[in-house]
Amino acid sequence: MHVRDFTSLLKDTSFHKKKASFKNLIDAGIFKYLKKLNITHLQLLPIHSAYTVNDLNKKIYKKSQGTGW
Repeated sequence: MHVRDFTSLLKDTSFHKKKASFKNLIDAGIFKYLKKLNITHLQLLPIHSAYTVNDLNKKIYKKSQGTGW
């Protein structure tokens, strides 16, 4: 289960402040719901914060233009 995707479907507006958090899953009663569905095992994704990188301003170095080794 992807935490952000699953919590983004919640209708209550108070959950949108804490979107994509494990605490939000607990507060919304998601684990009780999954237990009611007889789900016994669950893999939570992601388990760390995700960051993005802007690749648009990438400079391509040609041979002998680098300042390295």
